[in-house]
Amino acid sequence: QGLIAESKRKMGFRSSPEPLPADDDSSFFVDNFSFLLLRQFEMKAICMALYTFVVVLKFKQIDSVNAVYGIASCVLAATGGGILVPLFINGLPVPLANDCYLIIMASNYMLLKYVPALGSVYQESHTLQFFGILGFETMRASVVTGLTLASSAAIPASYFSFPLLGPIICGTLGGCGGAFMPLSKGLEPLSSLTNPMKAAAAAAVGLHLYVNLVDSSDLNDERGGIAVALFFICISMVAFFNKVKKE
Repeated sequence: QGLIAESKRKMGFRSSPEPLPADDDSSFFVDNFSFLLLRQFEMKAICMALYTFVVVLKFKQIDSVNAVYGIASCVLAATGGGILVPLFINGLPVPLANDCYLIIMASNYMLLKYVPALGSVYQESHTLQFFGILGFETMRASVVTGLTLASSAAIPASYFSFPLLGPIICGTLGGCGGAFMPLSKGLEPLSSLTNPMKAAAAAAVGLHLYVNLVDSSDLNDERGGIAVALFFICISMVAFFNKVKKE
């Protein structure tokens, strides 16, 4: 068990938080939605698999390029923010720090390339798309939360009591950094802001101000992370159900 715990720690999986006191007002919220923080290896692996599956499914050139180019492109699209932000704060890019990302991404890519029926079944099933959205947005929220908090701890304060704009920018990139990959795109993605970009920016602003202006305790980090996940899921679910109604 010690080896398993050490392996999870190296891969970036945090241990489960201590249970809150029964009389704590936040107990119900955190206890019932703590799975959205992806602190368990199994939950994070499932959401990572769904996240990378959706990313590969959006890759239109899967039939016309070789596997190496395709997998590299999907990795950049999936972890663009996890590459850029760690470089800004002197950290290790996600694809290098977490072997699971590359393994699961490559597995999903090969599955969809050589068994394209899987993609067709997913696109025709509203139930599968529902769970795909849950996993995708929970994983994206985990990235935005993690990079916002990490950059807040790494960037020194300047004119205010805490770093203000740096963590917000880093958190926003965490949620939509893949749009800028490869970097040859430059600032072109900013010419037409998409809903995921706006949602990532709003979540980064809200989370950063909440944990710094209310209370920077671990408990508020947890509440903020859960709120970001629910925010992303709700926005995507509204768009999904509106799409279903039109079909």
